[in-house]
Amino acid sequence: MSQGERLAFNARGSRREVSSPYAVPADTAVGAGAGATSSRESRAAASVSASGPNDAPAEEPRDWAFTWTLVFTAVLFLRPQDVFPPLEALHLAEMSALLGLISLLVGRLSRRQTLTRMTPEFGGVLALGAVILLTAPFSIWFGGAVGLFTDQYVKVVLVYLSR
Repeated sequence: MSQGERLAFNARGSRREVSSPYAVPADTAVGAGAGATSSRESRAAASVSASGPNDAPAEEPRDWAFTWTLVFTAVLFLRPQDVFPPLEALHLAEMSALLGLISLLVGRLSRRQTLTRMTPEFGGVLALGAVILLTAPFSIWFGGAVGLFTDQYVKVVLVYLSR
């Protein structure tokens, strides 16, 4: 079951023999008509019967954290609350982000994993947050420093938490 293939980057148009698991044998070529499909169907049926009904791969569970991350991204880009003003009271972005984080934590705990992976980057983000909080009492505007931390920096920590 090999066929000649002309590769685009070969010099002087040389041909190389390439075998393919999907190649049609010569006896069931295009001219064979209905026999070609029946032999393909019989090979497929033989491979299914050889594997048995219980050998099918288990279905992978739905990753709800990823699904909620997609919903969060869609809400941020599409901004449905601008088109339908009553949706503004629902705070869709915050709700989808919160549901994504909750499903991430529940999924990790159900698989008996730690809440987050401690990477050097996440350690650096936490260290910078500690520096912000430790130097806030010495800042000119204490409320602004703490407000910046709680309003913006906590969101950065949550993004790193979800990695």
